[in-house]
Parts: sequence; structure tokens; C-alpha cells
Amino acid sequence: MTDPYCRLRVPVYRKTFEAVFFLSFIALYYYVLMARDPLRISPVEILLYIWISAFAYDQIGGLSDTGIMFYQKNFWSLWNLGIIGTGFTFLIARIIGLSQGNAYITDTSFDILSLEALFLVPRVCSLMSLNSYFGSLIPVLKEMTKALLKFLPVVAILYIGFLTTFTMLARDRLTLLEMSWILVKAFFGLDARGFDIAHDISPLFGYPLMLVFVCMTNILLISSVTSLMSLSLTEIMAHAREEYLFQLSVYVLDSGNSRRLTCFLAPLNLIPLFCIRPLRLFLSNESIRRVRIVLLKVTHSPFVGIILAYESSRRYVTRKNRPSVATSSSLSPAVSQKRITAHKVSLCRPQGFSHPAPLPVRERVPTTPSHAPSGGDPGPTAGPVRLADVVQTMDGLRSQIEQLAAAISSNKGH
Repeated sequence: MTDPYCRLRVPVYRKTFEAVFFLSFIALYYYVLMARDPLRISPVEILLYIWISAFAYDQIGGLSDTGIMFYQKNFWSLWNLGIIGTGFTFLIARIIGLSQGNAYITDTSFDILSLEALFLVPRVCSLMSLNSYFGSLIPVLKEMTKALLKFLPVVAILYIGFLTTFTMLARDRLTLLEMSWILVKAFFGLDARGFDIAHDISPLFGYPLMLVFVCMTNILLISSVTSLMSLSLTEIMAHAREEYLFQLSVYVLDSGNSRRLTCFLAPLNLIPLFCIRPLRLFLSNESIRRVRIVLLKVTHSPFVGIILAYESSRRYVTRKNRPSVATSSSLSPAVSQKRITAHKVSLCRPQGFSHPAPLPVRERVPTTPSHAPSGGDPGPTAGPVRLADVVQTMDGLRSQIEQLAAAISSNKGH
């Protein structure tokens, strides 16, 4: 029988437990942010630090398992780094504020924690990316963001040029900060104060320069950005489905082709970090392996029990909804014995990794435990051979994905 703890590697189960982890993560985050205790670290805040550390350690383990190429191809890797960086920055600022008794640093630490929502909330909603519709939109948003970032240097160059000119013209009347804020409002069309103070900037050049600035920013640049992003949207939508399938295959291979012997779920992955890592100084690799397996079975037995209960319920519902085959009971004993004998022969025949040839439609019978051979092994080498072939197939798919990712990166570079 297959080890039930291997089910912890199944992508759909990992994604489910990951969703539970993120929901608890965001619950702790909102509690700490709303409580905002400036004098002490509460137990809930300690749990938040544990969750941040567990998430960071899980990302480090995933990066070491799959490599930098697979990790950077994941759309949510940037959000993961943002969660880790913001969380540890909050922790450092919080410790400094409490140790020095500085109220300003403590308030700043909670302000930093407020930035965590920019990364954590979209990451919680990343489960929607498994849906084909929302998963197809993610590559579109990614490419549109790249197109916008490529266009921003043009906007910055024009803005700096006009800012320098206006600041020098109004050097005795407006500061650099005031002038920059006025141009930002004029750029986005927030108010018409730019024309009101154009005469104060320069009686000779104020109105013409402000008119040119508004026309170039509100008409030329914004229209160009809109057209560029619409073009990117049209190009990416034509291949959004393929990009979605590529991202999904990367995630599946990332989950199923891990080189780790045991797969600990966050935040339980911190237990082997603090309990097993120090034992490497005293125990052999084989002893460490046995300890990790025992620790996995002790800590993850509830998760495996949930998975087995779910699979049992699915099998029960499937058998209940499946129409009963009345014809099998009405068969004559001779025909039934003939079919059972043929089925035994097909089971005992070694097939390697290939599937046995299907019986004709009228000769097929449902496979039940009563059809299995009662004595003897159907093939002592069938299990290892199939497992080796599956591992070899996964390695081949992994190499193909890496080659495809490299080809896509080179094409985008050209």
C-alpha cells in the first residue's frame, strides 16, 4: 500500500493547506494591527512572528529545491518576497522601539506593518489563479505592468525637465517641493492651480510653458500609455491560455518534484529547523532520516487523517452515485469463472510501465477485490519499475519546462 504521508506532496492538497495557512496568517495580521499594543508584545503578535518565519523558511526551502529559474517564473514570488521583507522589517523596528522606549519608532513599526497588506491580501487571493479565467488574467496584468514600467522613464525625463525649468523661473517665489507638487497635480489633472500661478512663475514664459506641459502630459503621454497597454493586452490575450497552462505546469512540477525526503507544512516546518538541525552534529544521516520521518508522522497525522477521510468520502459518494451493474449478477457461473480467470491472467502478466491491453467491451468486468489473485504476488518488480519510470518522466518534464522558460526569456530579450 502506498505511504499515506506521500499525499502531502499532492499539489491540490498542498494548495488547500496553504490556503488555510494564509487565512490564519491574515487573521493574526489584522488582530495585531488593530490591537496595536505599543508597550508589550502580545502572544498573538508572537504567533504572527512565527507565521512570518515559517513562511520565509518555506520559501527558502522551495528555492533550494526547485532552483532560481522555477522560483522566478512563479508570478507570486515577488509578493512572497514583499511579505517576508516587510514582516522582518516590522520585527526589527518593533524590537528597537521597545528596547529604546521610543514611541516614534514603535508607531513607525506599525506603519510598516500596515504595508504588509499590499502583499498579503493579494497573496491570499492567489487561490483564484488556479481558475482558468483568473489564471489567464494574471499573465496579462504582468505584461501590462512591464509595458508601463518601460514607459515610465520617458515620463520621468519630461517631468524632470519641466520641473527644473519651472523651479528656476520661480526660484524667488516657490520652493522645489512646492513646485514639484504643483506639477504632479497638473500632470494627473487634479486641479487647475498650475494656470493660476503661471503668471507668478514667470510673466513671460509661465502660461506658454504650463500649456505645453499640460498638453504633453494629459494628452500625449497618457494617450500613449493607454494605447501601449491596450496593444499589450491584445497581444497577451491571444496567448493567455498557453501562459496560464505554463504557470500551472510550473506549479505542479514544483510541488511534485521536490527533492526533500519529508514535506513539512508551514508553520510546522520550523520544528525540524530547531529540533533536527542541531542533531546533525551528533547523529548520522540515516539516523537523521529516521528522526525526520518519525517527526513527520507525529506532527502531520491530523492532516493525513483529513486527506484520507476526504478520499474515503469521495469514493463512497462515487460508489453511491454509480449505477448498479445488474448484468454481472445474472451471468452464468461458467462465463463468470471464465472472465475472472482471464482477468487473473491479465493481472499476473508483467507489463512494465505500459498498460495492459484492454479487453473487448463485452468482455470487460469491473475490477473488485474479489477478482484479485489470492495467492502470489502480481509482480515483485512492477512497483519499483513504475516508480522509477514516473520519477524519470517528472525529471524529463522538469527539464523541458526549464528549456521552455529559457527560450521564452531569450525571445522576450530580443
